[in-house]
Amino acid sequence: MNILFTGYKKWFLMKHSLQKQNTTPAFTYLEFVAFLTGITITTGIIYVLGEYVLELHGIPRQIYRSTKMFILYILLPMIYSRKRDIHWKEWGLGEWNWLGFFFGITVYLLGTIVFLKYKIFQAGWRYVDSTELIIQLFLIAFMAMITDFWLRGFVLLSIEREYGALRAIITQNIFWFILHYYEVLLIEPYIGYWNAIYLTLFLGVLG
Repeated sequence: MNILFTGYKKWFLMKHSLQKQNTTPAFTYLEFVAFLTGITITTGIIYVLGEYVLELHGIPRQIYRSTKMFILYILLPMIYSRKRDIHWKEWGLGEWNWLGFFFGITVYLLGTIVFLKYKIFQAGWRYVDSTELIIQLFLIAFMAMITDFWLRGFVLLSIEREYGALRAIITQNIFWFILHYYEVLLIEPYIGYWNAIYLTLFLGVLG
C-alpha cells in the first residue's frame, strides 16, 4: 500500500509540475511589447538614416532596407525566442494552409488592383532599366516576406499562444500600422489620406 501511495504521489507531483510548466508564459506581455517597441524604434531610426542622411536610391537602397529587416525581423527574434525555448516552427513555418494561402493571395490581389487603378508609384518605375527593375522588385518581395514572417509569424503567433487570439490580433495590427504609416503618407497623394489608411488597415488586418 505504501508503495502504491508513494507511486501515486510521484505521479501527482510530476503531473502538477508539467501543468505548471505548460501554463507558465514564456514571456510577459509587457516584456514582449517592449521588445517589439525597441525593434520598431530602431527600424525608424535606420530608415531615416538611409533616406535622409545617406540618401540611398535604387538597388543600394533596397539592399540597405533588406539587410536592416533581416537583422531586426529575423535574427533578433530568433535570438529572443532561443533564450525562451521557443522553436521557430511555432511561428507558423513548416505548416501549410491552402485556405489561408488563397485568402492571402486574394487580399493582396485586391491591393494590387487599387495600386494599378490609381497608378500608384508607376511614374517612378517608368524610366528604370529592366534589369534593375527586376532586382528591385525581387528585393521588395523579399522584404514583404520578411515583414509577414515577423508580424504574422513571430508577433501574432507568439502572443496568440500565450495570451489568446484577440490580444495577438490587436497587438500585431498596431505594430503593422506604425511600421507602415510612412506608406500611408506615400500613397496619400494618389487616393487621399483616409483611403490610404483604410487600404493599409485592410491589408494589415485581412492579409
